[in-house]
Amino acid sequence: MHSGKILSLRCFVLLFALLGFCAPASAASPIWKISKGQQSFYLAGSIHMLRHKDWPLPEAFDTTYAKTDMLVLEADIDKMYDLRIQLPFMILPQGKTLRSETDPRTYRKFEDFSARLKLNLDNMERFKPIAVALQLNIKLLYKIGFRRKGPDYHYSTLARTQSRPIDYLESVETQLEALAGTDPATENEIIRQGLESLDDEAKTKAQLFRLAQEWRTGELPAAEKADAEMRAKFPRAYKRLLVDRNTAWLPKLDHYLETGETEFVIVGYLHLVGRNGLLAQLRQRGYRVEQID
Repeated sequence: MHSGKILSLRCFVLLFALLGFCAPASAASPIWKISKGQQSFYLAGSIHMLRHKDWPLPEAFDTTYAKTDMLVLEADIDKMYDLRIQLPFMILPQGKTLRSETDPRTYRKFEDFSARLKLNLDNMERFKPIAVALQLNIKLLYKIGFRRKGPDYHYSTLARTQSRPIDYLESVETQLEALAGTDPATENEIIRQGLESLDDEAKTKAQLFRLAQEWRTGELPAAEKADAEMRAKFPRAYKRLLVDRNTAWLPKLDHYLETGETEFVIVGYLHLVGRNGLLAQLRQRGYRVEQID
């Protein structure tokens, strides 16, 4: 499995969690200014794979990047492509196979989807179920036109070229532990329901196109509804993938309001929304939260 295919579960979570909940777009941009007195940083939501037509990015991205001093990402994107880091989290232990670690109903969905996408499931038997789900998910995204990496990758590359400081909210290992560490029963259920939601390819394509448009303008109601549904259906995975990570990030975000510099923080869009989302928690801390045009 090519390392790019198992880059991140963030895209997987967004795709499966937001399908069917895309509302008409009418807001400004997916970027918010967070302030305390004279200190501030900017917080942007990212979709990690986009279509060619989604570029250029909303103007607010370049404007914000230009007036900030440091880029902040969830984790080091370059290290996400390092197989030495990825594979221990994605390969099954000796003696275990994809079939042995997957319930029969979920395995049948793997068989159906791999056949539909012209992939050989036998070649993926040594990978954990979540890694195989990522392979199928990203293959489908490619098929319907999501072929370009998102703003986090774009600005990471730009910042390195310009020798601009970059900070990270968590390590790649921490992120992979969260992504690969869901209990087997919950993991199987998430994967199966996610794949079932993608059975109608035409519907999936239309919904994802609407999602991309909603993201561009910073619309939140659809994502809020998806957040509530994920919390209700998969509470343990929701806590591990979103709540716990958001909570761990907050001290760093607090610190950015004490540095005397202005940071540009880019995270997955779903991290922003809901009662446990970063926007709500930053408001609860008494910070001013303003959406950027």
